[in-house]
Amino acid sequence: MKKENNSTSAINVFSTVGEKEFLPDGISWLVEVFKFNAVASLDLTTSSAERMIKRLFYNHISKIKNDKTLIDDYVWILNRMVDLGSSEAYLFRENVITYKSNT
Repeated sequence: MKKENNSTSAINVFSTVGEKEFLPDGISWLVEVFKFNAVASLDLTTSSAERMIKRLFYNHISKIKNDKTLIDDYVWILNRMVDLGSSEAYLFRENVITYKSNT
């Protein structure tokens, strides 16, 4: 059985009941954790991570695009997910880049 770490739990919370309370600002905490511990970023391969990036885009993109740190961190997460093989993250990353350049 896989031992879960704090980032697994955070992603699970961010992608469900904790979305309204912790997103989008929580992504900066996640990026900090993943930059410190690259192995932890493997947690971005879960269905919870896919759900989190969707919710970030559909529910929080206006706040994200107005904050350089948030947009950089969101794109960092999307890039890492693409590196880990997520086609969904690729599509959202293209949407974010298009959205960012059109505003």
